[in-house]
Amino acid sequence: MTVNGTALDARPWLTANSLGRLIVEYDHDTCRAKLPGGLRVECDGAQPYWLELGHGYKLSRNCDDWAVEGGSWGWARLTVNRAPVASLLTDHGDRELDRHSTYMVVPLDHIGFPAAWELLRVIS
Repeated sequence: MTVNGTALDARPWLTANSLGRLIVEYDHDTCRAKLPGGLRVECDGAQPYWLELGHGYKLSRNCDDWAVEGGSWGWARLTVNRAPVASLLTDHGDRELDRHSTYMVVPLDHIGFPAAWELLRVIS
């Protein structure tokens, strides 16, 4: 998986808990997906379709905002109606984001699930 164009080094000490597969709406014309409920990344304007096939993302708290790192965005804010996001919808329900945690959004296309991403909470 890459973040900011750099391959992440898979460290043996890095562990994460799966919170489920993100519920997305995929657009075949742009080859990008969006999260329902008006979530967007803000970087040179608000972009609803921001998840790119084969790309992973890091979500971390930056003051009052959730920062998204990865894909073609580099760094952006994840918002809903221009306010910080509080939760993300998965196949296991709405998952509240803990401001003290870091999350990864991992593509699942390499294991046969195109246009699907898993939400992970990084433990260590």
